Amino acid sequence: MRVLLGDGCIRLDSLRLVICSRLQVSFFKILFSKRNVIVLGHDSSISIVYPGGPVIHRIRMDSLPVVTLVWTSEDMIVAAGHDCRPRVFSGTMNGWEETGTLDDGSGTKTAESRVGRLKGGAFATFRDADSRGQKGGTDTKMTSLHQNTITCVRAYGEGRVSTSGVDGMLIVWKVDRVYH
Repeated sequence: MRVLLGDGCIRLDSLRLVICSRLQVSFFKILFSKRNVIVLGHDSSISIVYPGGPVIHRIRMDSLPVVTLVWTSEDMIVAAGHDCRPRVFSGTMNGWEETGTLDDGSGTKTAESRVGRLKGGAFATFRDADSRGQKGGTDTKMTSLHQNTITCVRAYGEGRVSTSGVDGMLIVWKVDRVYH
């Protein structure tokens, strides 16, 4: 069976996964569920492949790439990575979309003072030092609970997931609390 993905293809044969040499999508992780396959891309995309269809849904995000994800059900996933916030995606064979985030962003800064991941934190400190000649005195605390890349998302009992990251924090989230 062949399933097209972008300009290339993925061939699923039993438990083997063969990537065609002409595949143009840069990816770094492939995950399987009972009915589909998810490909996490370096280009901040998540591709959900239904081999029986064959149907492919591609979600392009305007944030940094996802590093890890977990299925909470066959129609919902929680994904996280370099943007330090666990995101919730839901859908079916008819379509997938991002439904929100588990982190409400109620850190010490206001939402207006930090628009997007690359407007705050260490990046802002470096940017200000480089472009404006400013140094020091800049608060690098982010508005998310995690202060660095989330490297692991795992199911934690019924209706919960746990995340851990480079910042050393382990946080348990209720999946039904999604912020938009």
